[in-house]
Amino acid sequence: MPTSFYKPTTSDNNNNNTGFDRGHICPSADRNGEESSNETTYFMSNIGPQAPDNNRGSWANFEAHLRTLILKGNEIHIISGLNGMGGSGSNGYTDTIDSKKITVPNSFWKVALILPNGSSDIKHVNTST
Repeated sequence: MPTSFYKPTTSDNNNNNTGFDRGHICPSADRNGEESSNETTYFMSNIGPQAPDNNRGSWANFEAHLRTLILKGNEIHIISGLNGMGGSGSNGYTDTIDSKKITVPNSFWKVALILPNGSSDIKHVNTST
């Protein structure tokens, strides 16, 4: 990236100042194998300002539920991301944080394709998947 690009740090998206959690798009708990794989979940490109109630509530509950499905013999293919601009944190609504350098997304989203463990995954996808 050009040196002129803004490079946020963890302190730029700090809940104590902004009213938002550092929401992980891919959670650290989903990368508990290799240390290098887990470390990448802390890159700022994997983090966005997320409302604390969502991050610690429904978002965390959905991630935990998906982990229970893995323990029941499934594999899960997950796609997730951020959308829009402007959200409400513990300090109220805002479009940006860190002197308008970081956009607050309107929503976090996650899609999970749950399949039984195995191979030839595409063969397992049908109308009841």
